[in-house]
Amino acid sequence: MEPEDFLDADMTAAVEKYERMLRNNDRLYFDSDELEDVIDFYVGDNKLKKALEAIAFARDIYPFNTDFLIRKAQIISMMGDTGNALDAIEEAEAMEPYNPDIILVKGEVLDQLERFDEAIDCYERALEMTEDKSEIYLNIAYVYQNSGRFEEALTYLSRLLDEEPENEQVLYEIAYCYDVMDKPAESIRFYLQYIDQQPFSFAAWYNLGVMYNRTGDFEKAIWAYDYAILINENFSSAWFNKGNTLVEMEDYTEAIKCFKKTLELEGQDAIIFCNMGNCYEKLEMMQEARTFYKKATKLNPNLAEAWFGMGVSFDHEERYNEAIAFIKKAIKIEEEDADYWYSLADVYAKVNQHEDADHAYSRAVHFDPMLWEAWLDWSLLKLNLDERQEAIDLLDDALQMNPEIHQIYYRQAAYHYMFASKSKAYECLKRGLALSYTDHFLFLDTAPLASSDAFVQDLIDEYRR
Repeated sequence: MEPEDFLDADMTAAVEKYERMLRNNDRLYFDSDELEDVIDFYVGDNKLKKALEAIAFARDIYPFNTDFLIRKAQIISMMGDTGNALDAIEEAEAMEPYNPDIILVKGEVLDQLERFDEAIDCYERALEMTEDKSEIYLNIAYVYQNSGRFEEALTYLSRLLDEEPENEQVLYEIAYCYDVMDKPAESIRFYLQYIDQQPFSFAAWYNLGVMYNRTGDFEKAIWAYDYAILINENFSSAWFNKGNTLVEMEDYTEAIKCFKKTLELEGQDAIIFCNMGNCYEKLEMMQEARTFYKKATKLNPNLAEAWFGMGVSFDHEERYNEAIAFIKKAIKIEEEDADYWYSLADVYAKVNQHEDADHAYSRAVHFDPMLWEAWLDWSLLKLNLDERQEAIDLLDDALQMNPEIHQIYYRQAAYHYMFASKSKAYECLKRGLALSYTDHFLFLDTAPLASSDAFVQDLIDEYRR
């Protein structure tokens, strides 16, 4: 019999004895280890109220045993009653003020109460009482993270890494801190230095890849992920992230291979199926795309992105009624997604369902006023319906929300030139030229008659660089 089997047998015997006592309304003797087994059993079975009842019984027998107070504080804290948890742990502290286990639990409770400085004080006291400092360093780092002081968190994570240089959890926590602080360059520098000392740390190579990906250096991200995979070929997260990076690089065929490998390692996953569907969609293999989008929706019927992907694939094949049906399924799940409404509006416009398109465009810009492409297409819908002033008014609204988007100024300039005020057109043209001279063809393509306007040509020449 293995040692753990003996422990399980002891726990089972203690629980059976305790529950038999309760059924028979007896009063039996238990040593403290037996009662700890009973408490641990109930906690493991998520029967927290029964665990507290067992603690009350134990404290009646062993009133000066602080271990039961520690457990009481932990359980009450798990139940969300942090105020009473603090009372319990302070009662234990009054009995044994120099017990590091008590001080550690008190720090955890104070952290939950968001009394961060007091939690740090507890952990600092515990550091002076124990030789094993690793767990305390990590707890202090967590408190600093919770209180938004990430530089201080990094200090303690670095101390922990000095003691345990191969601790993968610490590497991920360091990555998290740099990510929240938006300091990818410093993070990259840290991981490169760390890899010099620990070249076979697949976690370090992986986090380096994440940071390179964040800075848009996709080639180096792939390089880092490849090293992580070389060290640990079954590291599914590296395969998955490599696939996502290849998508950013528009290498969809290689991305599919990475996602397939991730599936081999992790089993079926709705997000991975959806990503594969997106890759096939980008490769214009719409039937294959739908195959994987359908697999995604079977695993997760609430994955709006997969329903939307199917709609996009049908739109590409000019099967507009089906496209509308699937995009509406996505919107039903994520009603405030502006991109979904924008795509639905475009499909409605293609089938001349103008009223529905108008409504969908309005929802798109309502949920994301910065979606300037939707404003432009909405204005074009109005123009095609011969609602010229409404088209101009929409672009005025668009410019209020997007004052730095030159495409809107060029479109507004063209509309004014063709239908309203040439002076206003020149004003909008100037703004567009100032923001992006090279795109002035957008104005001329929409208002071709302006190409023979001498004043327009003078304006364009003035902004030529």
